[in-house]
Amino acid sequence: MPVSMQPLTENTLAAVGELVLEFWHRAWDPQFTQEMLHWRFLQRPHGETLLVMDGDRCVGMIDSFLRDYLLDGDIVQVRELGDWYSRPEYRGIGLKTMRSMMKRPEPIMSIGGSEATQSLLPKLGWKPLANPAADYALTVTRAALVNAASQRLGIPGKRFTVRLANRFTHPRRWFLSDPRHRDNATVRPYVGTSGAIGGIPSAGFYQMASLIGREEIKWLHQAPEKMGQFLALEFLIDDEVAGITVSRLFDLGYLQQANILQVQTSQVSMDMYRWMIEETTNQLVAQGASSVRCRTSCVILADALKELHFHKRDTLQTVWWSREQDAPQGPVLLSRFRADDGIQPFPL
Repeated sequence: MPVSMQPLTENTLAAVGELVLEFWHRAWDPQFTQEMLHWRFLQRPHGETLLVMDGDRCVGMIDSFLRDYLLDGDIVQVRELGDWYSRPEYRGIGLKTMRSMMKRPEPIMSIGGSEATQSLLPKLGWKPLANPAADYALTVTRAALVNAASQRLGIPGKRFTVRLANRFTHPRRWFLSDPRHRDNATVRPYVGTSGAIGGIPSAGFYQMASLIGREEIKWLHQAPEKMGQFLALEFLIDDEVAGITVSRLFDLGYLQQANILQVQTSQVSMDMYRWMIEETTNQLVAQGASSVRCRTSCVILADALKELHFHKRDTLQTVWWSREQDAPQGPVLLSRFRADDGIQPFPL
């Protein structure tokens, strides 16, 4: 039977699971596998997964999310590529699925990826952005330092020593209150009321900015329990929502790590970003985070992170594909909330 390309459906989800668990290096029990795959691929608000099937066997796939971006003052949909796999015995299948996605009408954004992906995309005509995304990290407790040293040096008994260090060094808050914050500024958990989500940047600040919507926050909150906790906070000025952060707190088995997935505000400034990162970090630390990470391509947000002692870890290849629109070369606001970056790492 010849191979065929087809969209992912409920009927082919099990076949997809056999492929992705191999590439994800996971061996989950059947019940969690079904729960996780259904949430990851079928419950998300907007996305498309293209499969290559050889009979009942999935031998290749490419996955994408469709999300709103502010681009040159307009809100448009941008496609974000996620899982892209093919079995080695099916030579050329991966390139066919990529070319199929590149024929879609939406522009496509890619950040990072495997060495093979980063090498191939420029050859296919993808263009780099002037401001690539970069990852920043803040070490909160000695447990995170012990963990890093244990991994680097191969010290045995890592889990015990990390847990012990975390138990005796975990703070309740990391940052003290900053007197620069105004009396009319407050923070509250995201309430999810109707209407447009707050904190959309003005077109004058960024040529392009990724946006997060209510459906996407709802989807994150529906994640399987093993995925950890997703925390959304609203930042108010004079009782009006001026910004939102979305974070994930997850268990590595011996310590907890937090990733700030999205930082979005209508009042772009160093002080605003600093306040949002401070408050978000404090809440994550209070719930057990031993380290906090954040990704951004915005130089203002990057400066706020550095001022708060986040250290730059990696600069990531950030590339763009569109037949109609040139790659943005002005200021851009990108984050870890891109494709499936925000939901990784997956549980062991």
